[in-house]
Amino acid sequence: MIIMGNKYKTNYLDKVIARIDFATPLPRMAEAQPGEVAELAIKSFPIAEPKKVMMGQIKFKPTGEISAESSMVANQWNYHGKSREKTLCITQDFVFVVYNKYETFEKLKADFVAIIEKLFEVYEKDKAIVIKRFGLRYINNIKLQEDNPMDWSKYLNSTILQMFAAANDKTNICRALNTIVLNYGDILLKFQYGMNNPDYPALIRSKEFILDYDAFYEGSQDKDSIIENLERFHNKIEEFFEKCITDELRKEMNT
Repeated sequence: MIIMGNKYKTNYLDKVIARIDFATPLPRMAEAQPGEVAELAIKSFPIAEPKKVMMGQIKFKPTGEISAESSMVANQWNYHGKSREKTLCITQDFVFVVYNKYETFEKLKADFVAIIEKLFEVYEKDKAIVIKRFGLRYINNIKLQEDNPMDWSKYLNSTILQMFAAANDKTNICRALNTIVLNYGDILLKFQYGMNNPDYPALIRSKEFILDYDAFYEGSQDKDSIIENLERFHNKIEEFFEKCITDELRKEMNT
């Protein structure tokens, strides 16, 4: 934060995820991964841990019955950073990069774009890459060591704290979560926020507040559009994050 750049010394990010879902499975990926992709992946994600997963389709009948229409065992190609601080996962149906320890957007972009460019290059002749969804998600979990777990007025914008007003006594709250989805034309931003409470259904004792931003586009995109949208998603999330916090929290992240 800026979640994502070098504006703050620290952040409260639990996870950062960039993910692409394919409209049709990538040819041959279920059985074997192209060597060029594996060679590139291992450079930034040196721990390889492929595994077998069951892939299937679920059919919903008009009567309400649910049945498995088809299933198969396929490979899921997993790669991790040296300290498992990040993971790359590639399957025939999707690819994602997740950071458990996030530093800068530039590093995420470099890792993600390199893999996407290589996949487009490998499957260019097949014309096999058809995107149905691309998203970028930043999950912040703000944890503070303070006595009053329900008082966030010092750190967060008052507009997102209004949900607490529904309770006559805030000390009775054991979970408080809210979701809004914003439509910016070619960008959808799903914003989830509040106090999940790890001790639920007990009363809230820990001062933890979630700011979860998921920016995405559903529809076909080419390689250049993905790279452009990655920047645009990041900028929109960054802008929204800054609107949600106060200068006091900014000070906390710069100490």
